[in-house]
Amino acid sequence: IVGLINMGENDPRQMTQQEFNDSPDLLYHGSAKNVEFLPDYDYSDGEAYNRDALGDGSTTLGIGFYTARVKETAENYSRVRKSIISEGDTQPFVINILPHQAKVLDLRTKDDLHENGSFPHDLALAWQQRFQEYLDQRQPPADNLSKLFYDWESSYANYIGEVVKSEEIDLRHLLQTDQYSSPLWCYLFSRFMVEQGIDGIVYNEGGEGAEAKSHASHVFYNLGKIGTWESWQKLDK
Repeated sequence: IVGLINMGENDPRQMTQQEFNDSPDLLYHGSAKNVEFLPDYDYSDGEAYNRDALGDGSTTLGIGFYTARVKETAENYSRVRKSIISEGDTQPFVINILPHQAKVLDLRTKDDLHENGSFPHDLALAWQQRFQEYLDQRQPPADNLSKLFYDWESSYANYIGEVVKSEEIDLRHLLQTDQYSSPLWCYLFSRFMVEQGIDGIVYNEGGEGAEAKSHASHVFYNLGKIGTWESWQKLDK
């Protein structure tokens, strides 16, 4: 794989808005609703997640802020997501994003950036350990619903144990998001990655809808490392 990379050497706080929009590091985020980027947004806040546009979108690579290098990809994503909640309005919502000193794990292969490589085995083992620690700290289920989630997570722990035996580990297979759209452990995985000093990930996830093209997703778990021009200007320089 490409491996760990640093995204955004130039400080967006020192840029004019034109310099920001002309940056070669520029990324695009498409959403179903107009969004104000919030660097302190808390994805673990269930009410905020349901209420705000930052909670819109994919969780296939963990809970985070999903962006693309290609604006067309973000526009198409927005149109598909908007069609789910409204009819007739096809004007996409897209915002410009720049990272700054973000440590990102690029899972694409060096020889072909349109292909994904294996998730690092040592990191997969660390994830297995982190998830087991989480399980060991859980309270016993108090009702049938909590028992259902309890059993699901316990089953996933066994699942990880089988996945890490493989020589090649695909991230979506590791997270089981190739089977489930939003498993509970996606929140924990994002926190785990930040705990490991990794702010985000690059992975060929593909777009949505009939016009989807294969472009890499740039997903950020640490929102403090990215922002719009407006959000960066609000921070101390």
